[in-house]
Amino acid sequence: MAACWCRAEVRLGAEICARIADAQAAYLVDEPLFWASHLLQCTNGVEEPLCAGFGVSEADLLQFFERVSDERQWPVLSVPLSAGHLLHVVYRNLPGEHGFDYLLHHPEWKATVPLATVEGCFRGPGLCWPELLAVAHTAAEAGSAPHLDPHTFLLLLPIMSDAELPSDADDVLAAMLTACGAAGETGALARILLEEQGCWGPQHWTLTPDGRISETRHTFRRRFAALGPEVVIDMIAMTEADARATVDTFRDIGGRLVVPSSGDVYQAYDVLRGRAAPVEPMPLTEDAALRSSLYPYDSDYDKILVERVVSSCPELPAAVLRLPMVYGPGDYQHRLRHYACRMRDGRSVIPMEAGMLGWRVTRGYVGDVAAAIAAAAGDPRAAGRTYNVGEATARTEAQWISAAAQFTGWSGEVRPVPATDLPEQLRSGLHLAQDLVVDTSAIRRELGFAEPTVDAEAVAATVEWELAAAAGLDLADEYAAEDAIL
Repeated sequence: MAACWCRAEVRLGAEICARIADAQAAYLVDEPLFWASHLLQCTNGVEEPLCAGFGVSEADLLQFFERVSDERQWPVLSVPLSAGHLLHVVYRNLPGEHGFDYLLHHPEWKATVPLATVEGCFRGPGLCWPELLAVAHTAAEAGSAPHLDPHTFLLLLPIMSDAELPSDADDVLAAMLTACGAAGETGALARILLEEQGCWGPQHWTLTPDGRISETRHTFRRRFAALGPEVVIDMIAMTEADARATVDTFRDIGGRLVVPSSGDVYQAYDVLRGRAAPVEPMPLTEDAALRSSLYPYDSDYDKILVERVVSSCPELPAAVLRLPMVYGPGDYQHRLRHYACRMRDGRSVIPMEAGMLGWRVTRGYVGDVAAAIAAAAGDPRAAGRTYNVGEATARTEAQWISAAAQFTGWSGEVRPVPATDLPEQLRSGLHLAQDLVVDTSAIRRELGFAEPTVDAEAVAATVEWELAAAAGLDLADEYAAEDAIL
């Protein structure tokens, strides 16, 4: 098994093969703390059984987990399969989107194929028990270890799920744990891991002429032909490989495809982030210039590539919906939290980077965005079309704050402050001369779409959710930093 530290700019396609050839981080697999940390995927983040099984402290385990989750470096470990195939396990250390990707690859393939994903967009399971044994046996034959390779076994255990385990499964896993340095209660740990089986729990598999398929809803290994779907909606096509997997799966069995994309495909987005010039005129229609550079977040994410793939299959005509800045209950970026908390706490002045007050961006309430996706799914006229989605009128940041203030009753002041005088967490880092406003008239005109949610209700629901989610959040340090500049 090869392992290396990959810089965050690695692409999970052909380039990854060159990266993993350097085994400078192979020492990781010989550290008991690594395996205890890696198997947190199997316990849904609960540390106690792993600490007991490996004989390590919770503090040491969490410290090691932070080390391998460093955003500046992505550990990649690889397992040899048959016929030259490899299975890469990638620690996806994106800011705010840490997770684990299990990717299949072959030197002749242009991109990797996802097998499972843990954290972020959970997709799996990826293996049943007999397959886990087979892969570990193949890895043992490729090296010098007899029977089963324990490193391979534990590396892939987080994506194993099987409701029909053999009677000796506990003993097999306990032996693998011991071989990887577990010096504590390995038998008890093995029983816990096999009872819980990570985020999916024990699942059933069906043997077909094409191999085993899972009955789990969110697995990549599912049989869809029997469903005969008229419309397929792919909400998690984030990479070129994701899009190819969807198209290859449904090209012969699905009628139409609906794929949410993003406003970050436009060249204006790179201008906003200071990566391109000059400023693009607003509003952006669906024909506006796209980014000239790929991979905006230094990962394999890119909706431009997703759009290219799904739009190139005439057997599965796709509707592409370029989504706006989505807000509302469940917003993991908490776009209204900053203002809502300060209004709740009676802050008389909210400092803001000068230039931000007049900046405009197209937003969309989560319920309305969902309604737009449903509209495209329910209307055959959407096939083969690309639509911008979002509110008809883009508000400035000042208008956005005012809408929240109307709900909270806040009557304070938003004071513009030069960026250089602001604490780092209040600096946008954006080229604010570039707005990000899209023209959403096409979906309204062609599909008759209209937002079902009243604007004031959308803002009110968002503020209520943000304040509930922020209950108990300690903002004393932030408030002290703001007071120092006011």
